[in-house]
Order: sequence, then C-alpha cells, then structure tokens
Amino acid sequence: SYRTVVNFPLMVENPASIPMLRDTNYSSPSQVERTVGELRAHPPKFILWNGAWSKERSARAADDNLGPMFDFLTSSYQMREKLTPVYGIEIEVWEQKGQSGN
Repeated sequence: SYRTVVNFPLMVENPASIPMLRDTNYSSPSQVERTVGELRAHPPKFILWNGAWSKERSARAADDNLGPMFDFLTSSYQMREKLTPVYGIEIEVWEQKGQSGN
C-alpha cells in the first residue's frame, strides 16, 4: 500500500491484511505468502506496485522476499501504466488480466 497521497485520490483499498510490503527483511517470506494468498482469494482489479521491485528472483538481494509476490503479479496481472513518481517511488499500475479485454 502507498502513502495516502496515492491511495486516497485513487480510492484504493488494500485487500490484504499486511499493510505494506518492502523489498527487505521487513517483509518476511510468510507475510509475502499470506499476501499472495489473500490477493488470490480476493483479487483487486488494480495493484499499485513499486517499479523498483519489478525484477526476477535472480536479480533480488538476499533479504528481498518479494519474489513470490512478483511471480503472482506477472502471472495474474499486466502492467498498464507508470505514474509520476511520488517521493522518488516509481509507481506502476498493474491491472488484473482479462479486465480490459486482454
């Protein structure tokens, strides 16, 4: 989830119980797994994602546990648009596959 500067104008709510993910040990493997499970159970049409996290597992640091989340994202969603960076964060908008006729 992003700061309210992004969430509020877009009226985006986090469907997962984990308030935010990070590409460090802040997000444990179990938290990432739980988030993926919750997103599979209740898939939102859009996911806001930090573009710096869009990388394959082999390119991730040892303490970056977001590989399964990115795998889920790329298998179930398609990147639709990059927004103007907020606080230096590259924001990508991913749309659930099949939602725009794709």
